[in-house]
Amino acid sequence: RDHLKAVLQGEQASGSGSIVCLAPPKESDFGLVTENNLILEDFDVMVTCNDGSKGWAEPCKVHGGYYTPRGCGARKDKLCLSPPPSEVDLKLYALQENSLDASALGVFEVRAACRYSGTAEVKPCDADGRPYSLSGCEPRKGGGQGPCFSPIDVATTRYVIEEYDLNFNTLTVEAKCRFGGTPKVHACKGPGGRYSLSGCLPQALCFSPTDASVQNYILQESSLLTDEMHHPFDVVAKCRYTGGFGKAENCEAGQKYTLSGCGPQAVCTSPTAGTDRYIIQENGLEHHKFHVVARCRYGGGTATVTRCSGSKSNEKYKLSGCNDKVECSSLVSDDADEKWQRDYWISERSLNVFTLTVQAHCRHGGRAEVKPCTQDGQPYILSGCDETAICTSPTAASITKFELKEYNLLKSSFRVYARCRHTPGMGTVKPCEKHEGSYSVSGCQEPEICHSPRTGTDQYVLQERSLIRENFHVAIFCPFGGIGVAEKCTQANAAYTLTGCKESPASGNGLAALIQQSAELFGAPPFPATPDLSGSKDFFLSSTIKTSQSDGTICAKAFGTWNQWKNGGGPQGKMLFLKDGRLSFDIGWVGVVRSSSKVNDNREHRVGVQFKGGKYWVVVDGKPENSGLRAVPDHQDTVWTVGKGVGHRKGGQSLGNNGDMAKDFVGDIKDFEYTVDGIVYKQTGASGQWTTLYTK
Repeated sequence: RDHLKAVLQGEQASGSGSIVCLAPPKESDFGLVTENNLILEDFDVMVTCNDGSKGWAEPCKVHGGYYTPRGCGARKDKLCLSPPPSEVDLKLYALQENSLDASALGVFEVRAACRYSGTAEVKPCDADGRPYSLSGCEPRKGGGQGPCFSPIDVATTRYVIEEYDLNFNTLTVEAKCRFGGTPKVHACKGPGGRYSLSGCLPQALCFSPTDASVQNYILQESSLLTDEMHHPFDVVAKCRYTGGFGKAENCEAGQKYTLSGCGPQAVCTSPTAGTDRYIIQENGLEHHKFHVVARCRYGGGTATVTRCSGSKSNEKYKLSGCNDKVECSSLVSDDADEKWQRDYWISERSLNVFTLTVQAHCRHGGRAEVKPCTQDGQPYILSGCDETAICTSPTAASITKFELKEYNLLKSSFRVYARCRHTPGMGTVKPCEKHEGSYSVSGCQEPEICHSPRTGTDQYVLQERSLIRENFHVAIFCPFGGIGVAEKCTQANAAYTLTGCKESPASGNGLAALIQQSAELFGAPPFPATPDLSGSKDFFLSSTIKTSQSDGTICAKAFGTWNQWKNGGGPQGKMLFLKDGRLSFDIGWVGVVRSSSKVNDNREHRVGVQFKGGKYWVVVDGKPENSGLRAVPDHQDTVWTVGKGVGHRKGGQSLGNNGDMAKDFVGDIKDFEYTVDGIVYKQTGASGQWTTLYTK
């Protein structure tokens, strides 16, 4: 092989043209052979086997020699070696080793001539890596005739040679022109010389183009010869980016052939407007392998991607099919009185109209149904649940003849019982017609009531326990002697009559002392140091106020001189005050309940707090409005105060009278009344004494 390489290099050095390989006559066992370049210096032949695997091509050794496809499974290599000098006297032979491939698909070509005498015979090897056999030549026998040798210059590639006898005197060589012309064979000048050839035209080749436009083509160069008669030019040009085929045109010898018909690669660009509705994945923007995937961001519609036309570069591809974002507004609110909060349990996960995910359940019956909104910003639609209003209690004045038990004020499950207060039997209770409307009570008869006498009562101390004619009971104490008698009225709305007590001129403080003494004789308990607001029993604390201010303390049971509010569990302080114009009742560190109506309109209002049925009610002008909290004992260290601000204790310091909970009251506070166990205690003025009164 090294010898052949040296010979090949010698041929290239001595010649004037390039060495060009030819395709072998057998290649059927190979799936595809792509001849990109057959010139030895840039030899490029791709081999694909029938089973899809890749083979390779071994270039020729001499101009006009065959290249050899290799590497496919069906082929078995059998490459012969030159016979070693230990087996054959190589001095007797003139050798030209064109191809040592003796495989089934190869071409074994070794030319041999005897240098002195005999007939040279060459046989290929019988196994890969074995030497071929060489025989038939004899050593020189003293002078005589000698052989001519084959020419080795590059020009011989123009000829097809058949050597029959290389003896100097009997030279027999047949030559044909490979590329045209008239061949002539000239004997060597003497034994051991080389015969010569003339008359054949040289090979004419085109070269591959190298400009930038070549990247627009996929080329298959089967033949780059320019001789259209003997070896026609054959190059197939397929368009790489635009599809179809271009055109490869023959050249003048030694020039580059030309290409036409295929356009450059076009690249699409991303759109810049209207893309917020899409989720885009750009895998390839080249026009010939464009691959962009899009989904609708908001769930509405079907995304479509349209490739750019490819007529020019940097043209934008197009998106279509997805709808704009439509977001429904929420129905969840902190307002417990909101209709949806009263009737539904709602869980909102997505408010997008196309992916709306809202779970709704009915609070009071029915089957909840959720529908998306029709416009952006509108609330979604809830339906199917039984709408439930909350009824309120009637005014105290309208239910005097009833004893009420309120178990449930929801309209859908309303349950209130009314017992006739003054006559046997039960009343009729009907729920309200709308939210926060009063339920109605009817059916009980009004009692026949006696009135207190207006005159002649100075010598009597009275406790009017019942003024109903059917159950008339008035207790009498005669402070100046006698036995008092109270006779019920003879008809409804008439005054009862008094008799039996002696008159006395006592008046003023003496009279007040007697009245207090009579109260003690009747067994009435003395008034406590401060009103008991613990809820250990039902009570009602009220006062008349007038103010235009939105905030201020009406009364409180707070800690210390500065009306502090302490943290901690157990017994607590309490406060009746205005906040944002609404009547409020606060139990320290427990909670607060507020009225629905405002009372800071600079008019007189009767306001108070009532403990009834296990909860606290705020009452405005005789109407219990809202309730809540639970019974909590009064702290023993609290002090009764009226109209002074209340604040927290922080770091051992007070926030003063204008506290952070309630400010000093600006306006009028008067006529406190505290009712417990059927006894009404009155306090006139903010700092006046409490007086015990007896009422029906």
